[in-house]
Amino acid sequence: MRPHLLLAVLCALLLLKFGNLPAQNSDTQNQGSKDPQTRMLAFLSPADREKFIAARKKALDENPDLKAEDDALMKERPGPDASKEDRQAYREKWMTHQQKLRQVMLKDDPSLASIFDEIDKHRSQMRAQQQDSNGGNPPPPPPPDGNPPPPPPGNSSGGNNTNQ
Repeated sequence: MRPHLLLAVLCALLLLKFGNLPAQNSDTQNQGSKDPQTRMLAFLSPADREKFIAARKKALDENPDLKAEDDALMKERPGPDASKEDRQAYREKWMTHQQKLRQVMLKDDPSLASIFDEIDKHRSQMRAQQQDSNGGNPPPPPPPDGNPPPPPPGNSSGGNNTNQ
């Protein structure tokens, strides 16, 4: 009985001592996050990510119409079996909403422009990478995470992955 008690005390002490240490690689930690916004922005530095998330929250908190639109779009998000037309219509509404949100955020804090530039660059790279892996087809619409990329020009078909 005593060895179990000793082991439990030792584990508790180790947990108290080392349990609150930050992970060595915060990007790896954020990749596994359950928060989609944190996962989608994991490529940003922690400071830029926090600044962006705080600015987005502030913009939504201070603009009730924008917040209501954001909430409605989150509920309206089409499911996996939605038609291509429904997904495209939703994507267009979401992009319009995101442009409004971006404008409000930039008006409040112009220094966010460099973060938006990083986001746009990263998303362009991800789209190109996904198109390459999909045999040239554009990727399927991403989950709403606060600011999805613009739709690819021309072809609006879903990302049908073909094995070659």
